[in-house]
Amino acid sequence: DSSFPPSGYPIGHGGRWLLAVWCLFLISGFGLSVYLKPSSRGFGTHEQLGLAPCSFKQLVNLPCPSCGMTTSFSHFVRGQWLRSIQASTTAFVLALVCAAMIPWCLASLRNKHLWKVDRPDTALLVLMGCLYLVAGVEWVVRLIQS
Repeated sequence: DSSFPPSGYPIGHGGRWLLAVWCLFLISGFGLSVYLKPSSRGFGTHEQLGLAPCSFKQLVNLPCPSCGMTTSFSHFVRGQWLRSIQASTTAFVLALVCAAMIPWCLASLRNKHLWKVDRPDTALLVLMGCLYLVAGVEWVVRLIQS
């Protein structure tokens, strides 16, 4: 409704360009995940891109904090959410956040304000803190299980 002022942190021309690029980056990431076939091992899907196997895992024979993330995203885009969680709970949560960010970016671009976000610094800090917490807990659990 045009009678109500938009809520959220106002963004200028440069901020809108950055937000548009970020939105395209997110969409591209999901597109790449569709292209990749999830590894049956639960990790290593990134090797289909010509990347080396996980150096951390090879050196210390333990999973790294990001093990299974590409595989998890690849399952996520196929709607295989339980497999996505099994490959990496952190990546599953990150995929949910990224999926939600696409329409959020579009709404923010349309309104020229960060939709429902008045304090972007605080919002980013809380979001990153939650993701780091999930990643840390998941990694400790994996190390205990190894």
